[in-house]
Amino acid sequence: MWNRGIMKFVVVVWLAITTLCDTVADAQSTTTTKLLSISTSSPISGGITCGPNEEVTKCLPCEQDCDTAVRNITTICVGQVCFDDGPEFCECPIEKGFARNCDDKCVAVSECPIPGCLTGEEWSDSPCDGTCEVPQPNCSLFDCLLPDCACKPGYVRFYSQCIPQSTCPPKKEDHCGGCPAGQLCKHHPGWWSWFFGFFPGGHSCFRIVESQSTGPPIGGLNASTSISSNGTTLFSSGNVSNPTQTSTGLSPLVALTTSSSGTNLTTSSPLTTTPKATFNSSVSASTNLTCGQNEEVSNCLPCEQSCDSAVRNITTICINDLCFNDGPQFCDCSVAKGFARDFNGKCIPHSQCPIPGCPSGQEWSKGPCDGTCEVPQPNCTLFNCSFPGCACKPGYVRFYGQCIPQAMCPPRREDRCGGCPAGKTCSHHEGYFFHRDRKPQCQWYNPCGFEVEEIDTYGPDK
Repeated sequence: MWNRGIMKFVVVVWLAITTLCDTVADAQSTTTTKLLSISTSSPISGGITCGPNEEVTKCLPCEQDCDTAVRNITTICVGQVCFDDGPEFCECPIEKGFARNCDDKCVAVSECPIPGCLTGEEWSDSPCDGTCEVPQPNCSLFDCLLPDCACKPGYVRFYSQCIPQSTCPPKKEDHCGGCPAGQLCKHHPGWWSWFFGFFPGGHSCFRIVESQSTGPPIGGLNASTSISSNGTTLFSSGNVSNPTQTSTGLSPLVALTTSSSGTNLTTSSPLTTTPKATFNSSVSASTNLTCGQNEEVSNCLPCEQSCDSAVRNITTICINDLCFNDGPQFCDCSVAKGFARDFNGKCIPHSQCPIPGCPSGQEWSKGPCDGTCEVPQPNCTLFNCSFPGCACKPGYVRFYGQCIPQAMCPPRREDRCGGCPAGKTCSHHEGYFFHRDRKPQCQWYNPCGFEVEEIDTYGPDK
């Protein structure tokens, strides 16, 4: 017969398993769930005007963009916060088949434009690209390929770029003695080789989906989930094709993207790239590459900038370029000459890059300096807000990342910091070990870009 302690343990375990299963079941739905409701002591005056296809909601918006929708990536909303008789927001409803385009307009998913592809690529509903090592992969092995740009017929992936198969460099010696179809020879490190320096490891045959010898063997990664919380994307995985490490042990290309005003890194202008590694091929390329307008034929892996980065004054730094003499050629949209890629994959001058659209209650600004419900008029001279972006319109303030009319701010609860100086807010200090030391402190508010406020700042007292 079980004693009382064992029965209590069984009940606790059963409750934990039940809660976990319910959480997983909720996460598998694309509909939003009201997890937190915060009531205010008085109705909020004012109102908001939403754009076409948008809906007024009392919950923090959970939306998807067109780039996610056209790739059949599922957006799951978790931890949504709602306010009874409080602030209102404009939402582009996912459950009704809407998404935000690159101009931040709420449009039907069927109206979402297909992204442009690079030279040697074309849009495909199920990309399955070969590589120089495996030019004809077994596509039947992959049943969850997402729509994306794929290599055109006669092209293969090489360091994530699509090049004519005839320009592939000669294969290196196969240390595995030959691998079955659909597998590649790859070196694996030995035990503790990173620490002791011995047990060097060896070569083995790996499935193509696991190999990273010449870049992704298919159009992208087999992941299709985007998780958002409180209107902020926490995790988004989809078709990401990154340059990968080769058997030579060299990193082919690293592109550092950083704010020119938010780092101490100094770069010269115009920016130039320096080849760090050069490989000679025993044969010359038999196919001349034809590039698009403003593009240049290069023997080095491209390092480019997007229009989205260009209009925000983000500096793209190219280091550790990998070049091939008498080998593969690539089409490069030169950063050093002031060009960038737009949404359609075209190489255009920075001056022609379109300004991104902004959500409801926001407008484009060369130096956004937004207030919040706690600090409606921040000290903008204290911070160097020189990073262009969307800013709240006059009379609006940031609230959980959204811009709402200041009149809709909920009443604040008691300031447990005992009062803060101008320009500072009372917020909890996140302590170690499960927030064991959650002590409210006066902290500087940075108006350069928004900061998501603490939920319990306006919530009921604990």
